[in-house]
Amino acid sequence: LLGFARETVIAAVFGATGVTDSYLVAYMLPSLLFASIGAAIVTVFIPVFTEVNNKQGTQAGFALINKFGTVALLIVGVLVLLGELFAPAVVKVLAPGFSGATYTLTVSLTRLITPVMFILVLTYLATASLNALRQFAVPAMVGLPYNIIIICATLLLGNQLGIYGLAIGTILAVASQFIIQLPALYKSGYRMRPVLNFKDPALKKISLLL
Repeated sequence: LLGFARETVIAAVFGATGVTDSYLVAYMLPSLLFASIGAAIVTVFIPVFTEVNNKQGTQAGFALINKFGTVALLIVGVLVLLGELFAPAVVKVLAPGFSGATYTLTVSLTRLITPVMFILVLTYLATASLNALRQFAVPAMVGLPYNIIIICATLLLGNQLGIYGLAIGTILAVASQFIIQLPALYKSGYRMRPVLNFKDPALKKISLLL
């Protein structure tokens, strides 16, 4: 219902225009990429994490989250850098019919929105970790703040900042999906910290399954 309300508000404020198309294309790259990768992370991480957690203890399981998260963020960092550098080419591939002001706006929005991939990978990893810990309520609620923030940003920032207000709202909305899961993770005993260890057997197993 909130998703329907979100789309209705966006349509009411911006309409079916080239500006709206620019936003949709700009968000297409990270959303399509992580629609598949995110599902894979959730599917693959849970059994490996559960195995480590059962055999080596909770702290080893939490350490695996940090190891996998660190590597994932490094990979995403490369993807974000490529997205920023080659945004014009990416837009030409995703929307070959765009030209002029619409094309320029789409490139600008793409560069603004692409870094949300950092947050998306953390969100999916948090979801997988909580599911593996048999906590399902919080991950199931991430759509609530996401939709509410986009609706509010569209109504409050749309008139002042135009489509950039919606883009900023989208970034904040994606961030909320990760933030809302952090208290549950921390309550379980997890602490976030970067750990770089490419030789970890469990990490290699996750990579192979991915």
